[in-house]
Amino acid sequence: MEKDSLPMSMDYDVLIIGGGAAGKDAAFLAARAGLKTLLIEKEKLGGTSYHKGCYMIRALQMCAQSFRASGFSEKNPANMGIGYGYITQGWSDWSKLRLDVTGRLVKELEEELAKSEIPVKMGSAKFLDNHTVQISSSGGASENVTADNIIIATGSEPSYPGDGSAFPSLKERKGLKVFNSAQILENSAPPTHLVVLGGGHIGCELASIYRTLGSRVTLVEEKSTVLWSWDPLVGQKVSESLTEAGVTIKTGNAFQAEMLPADCDMVLVATGRLGNTKDLNLSQIGVEGGQGHFILTTPELRIRGSEFSNIYVVGDANGLLLFDSAAYAQARVAVENIAGNPTPLHLWLVPRSINTNPPAAFVGLTEAEAKAYGVSCEVFSEDLASTRSGIERGRNVIKLLYDHGSRRFLSCLAIGPDSSEIVNQACFCLSTNTSMESFLNISTIHPSPTEYMVSALRRRFDHNIQRGPGGINLRRND
Repeated sequence: MEKDSLPMSMDYDVLIIGGGAAGKDAAFLAARAGLKTLLIEKEKLGGTSYHKGCYMIRALQMCAQSFRASGFSEKNPANMGIGYGYITQGWSDWSKLRLDVTGRLVKELEEELAKSEIPVKMGSAKFLDNHTVQISSSGGASENVTADNIIIATGSEPSYPGDGSAFPSLKERKGLKVFNSAQILENSAPPTHLVVLGGGHIGCELASIYRTLGSRVTLVEEKSTVLWSWDPLVGQKVSESLTEAGVTIKTGNAFQAEMLPADCDMVLVATGRLGNTKDLNLSQIGVEGGQGHFILTTPELRIRGSEFSNIYVVGDANGLLLFDSAAYAQARVAVENIAGNPTPLHLWLVPRSINTNPPAAFVGLTEAEAKAYGVSCEVFSEDLASTRSGIERGRNVIKLLYDHGSRRFLSCLAIGPDSSEIVNQACFCLSTNTSMESFLNISTIHPSPTEYMVSALRRRFDHNIQRGPGGINLRRND
């Protein structure tokens, strides 16, 4: 627990454990607020986001799509001299590209931290008390540092450790590799037949990528649909796309070893993630880890309990929303409170996206949440044209939820090539409490995702032009 007598002066105003998406954002925000800040990172700056998450997934997707666009197909696999053999030979080059992207991002982050005069200490951190952390380097050296406030931003890790312990029966299959989502990115070559366990966004993303690369893919999900935590429309569209691409989807049954196809040479276990908090020595200060090693917090992102009023948890470590888009929002809430500006986290205003095929994004309240709050809501949905071309050609599906009385936006779901841009626009409407009428009056670039969305809404809701006795009158909504 907290010491009876604390040092008169702390080494830092803010100490941040973890240099991933949320940690780096917290460091920059704290430094800009004039707070003396220290950033601690155990392994590599950038965290999962840079090294094993969205940037790496997108780089691999681009390689896969470029390969498909080059003319490869199962009907003519050797088209233009490119076939499966080319993948195995060229995989190391694609892996190098992925590492080059990571290297560039880390270098830019290091330069920005130096420019902001934010010191970085490399090593593992563990709590000694509520204000003191011990930093141990890989070489064995250690030092203690103190801070008025501490932010935990240690992220999450795959729930399957990748050691085969969860699937002992699979060890009997000669030549079978069993990986988690981090390990599969480091594998030297794509599989002939990949079996994906887990139909969440990571499982669906990698199933799509490896199928595009020409691997046979089977996806197994014990729930009745993939992407079950999203709106059912997302699961439906992604399932249709994966099936059309040749992925075999098996839902509604828990995985059994006998379900593996005879030619399966690789299994990806993507069944969830755990908070990366078990090495922080939290028991030393009386913090009990929640389910899945996630740390329970207040709406202000402090650890629950008055004795922990100076310790905050942001990003994946609190388990609230395991998406990179939540990093900045949570980091800002923590730093605002540290700076003396009481601020709760409004989770419903934080967007989320998935890089499946098709991609999808969402922000706001679900229909169930709106009804639970007693809001009389209406749903508007429509297919929109896409501004993309070539390999990303397709249509966007939007589903908007709005309050029937006030005509205020409550949520936006978008599925398709332009989903992120559409939901970004909706984020602004939700955060500013914009009315439907005000949104319909804006002018937009042609062509653009926003233009298509505004046009669709105008066809349904625009009643601002009426023919009066003296001709046409345009009513303003000032």
